[in-house]
Amino acid sequence: MKSLFGPSEIAGIELTRKEVRAVTLSVTVRGFQVTGLYRIPFDSDASVAFPDRVASALEVLSRSWASAPEWIASALDGHQVVARRLSIPNVKLEAGSPLIKFEMEPHLSFEVEDALVTFLPRELKGARKEVVAFAARKHELKAHLELLAKASMEPRCVGAGNLGAYLCYRVCGSVPEDDADKTIALMNLDGGEMHLTVFDGRGPLLVRSVDLGISDERPDAEERDLNPEDTPPEGRSVSKSFGDPHRMAREITRELELSCFQLKLRPNEVILTGQGSARSGLQEALSASLDVPCRVWDPLEALPSRLDPQGARDGLAFASVLGITLSALGPEGKRPDFLVEEFTFKRPLAQIRGKLIYLASVAALILIVTATGFFYRLQDREQELRSIKQDIRRVYTDTFPDSKVIVNELEQMRTAIQSTRESLSTLGFRKGRVRTLDLLAALSERIPKDSGVRMIDLVVDPEMVRLSGEAGTFEAVDALKDRLSGVPGAAEVKVEEANLSSFEKKIEFSISIHRQR
Repeated sequence: MKSLFGPSEIAGIELTRKEVRAVTLSVTVRGFQVTGLYRIPFDSDASVAFPDRVASALEVLSRSWASAPEWIASALDGHQVVARRLSIPNVKLEAGSPLIKFEMEPHLSFEVEDALVTFLPRELKGARKEVVAFAARKHELKAHLELLAKASMEPRCVGAGNLGAYLCYRVCGSVPEDDADKTIALMNLDGGEMHLTVFDGRGPLLVRSVDLGISDERPDAEERDLNPEDTPPEGRSVSKSFGDPHRMAREITRELELSCFQLKLRPNEVILTGQGSARSGLQEALSASLDVPCRVWDPLEALPSRLDPQGARDGLAFASVLGITLSALGPEGKRPDFLVEEFTFKRPLAQIRGKLIYLASVAALILIVTATGFFYRLQDREQELRSIKQDIRRVYTDTFPDSKVIVNELEQMRTAIQSTRESLSTLGFRKGRVRTLDLLAALSERIPKDSGVRMIDLVVDPEMVRLSGEAGTFEAVDALKDRLSGVPGAAEVKVEEANLSSFEKKIEFSISIHRQR
């Protein structure tokens, strides 16, 4: 839902090893839609400095946008972030909290004074609370902001890239809130990297990034972990060839089991996303290796979008940047953001003034929003009414193509249906009634040719059947009456009249058959 001062257009940017990935979202009062996916590769010329190649790709990206987005969200690379689950006293926490820094200090390989911290709370109740804390070096954030500034981009928030896929999964409403103890391992396989998030219905339990060393990455790739204590010993090599999905599954299984051993738990389900998850045979091999259900998740299958089918097919690669972008639309307490610390991100005077104006004019804004919403709903209902009337007219003309004068479709349709119902009722097409065709067949069987009876007139209505004719004798009329008593659906048979003809020696008769109701 679009907030009062929220953006109408927001972009998310992710800087990978080889390219810039970006998404754009259109935000309205009805929700959001994914409007664009972008992949801008870096210049392959190694003589150009890496920051210049990134800046060049960002400039190409900005020129690709039809209009500049109001907000920009980005994230630090997962290997630049240390993540830890902490159990702390149940006190109010703010960004850059000294308590978080104190708890994170033993897990950092750099001085805590050089650290920026942010956190994501877990939904727990009790005397203590749990958070997943994230720490990054100040100069890493500064370098990231300088890269964006070269393309005249100023992000509103900078999150943790290795958590992006989880944030997207949470926005899609897929987190098992009804089964809070169910544990899921979400793996974002991006090139030669795996960004792992193990979580349950209360939030993340572990966030970790691993360099798997897949063959399409640089040859000197080494495993890097969010936990400095988990880094491989010196001299250990990482496998470089994963053409065989079974070998890749074994490596992923090893990393996952190592992570879950630290947590003393085992996931109930494994979810794969990222461009590496589309590797043929990987899902089956990983499911067999872990002996747990494994599936591939494409975020664009769950998110509303205005993308053409060709563009939507690339959704796996954008799971992380989609989560980074969507989290920027939510409240600050529901996402990690390294820009929130006061000494790092100085809010501009214009933004402070905007908050003051908001507080002073909230009553007037509520009135405006209420009136706007009323007229918007009224217009929406009028459009819906016009659409319904068009549908009624189309159904009527399709059903009654011979109708030339149309005044009131519903009333004319009711009249036509009633007329048809009466006609069908006359013919016996009603539950519990004998059809007229069956009745006529029964009458024919009971008036044989050699009976000496000639039928002159037959009248059929919903309640009665009248037969008029001539017979040779009165006894023949009585015999006909007896035979007609066995007609299906006959309640009563009467001889209305039987008279001797004044011109011929024949008996003119009239018999009525009262039909069962």
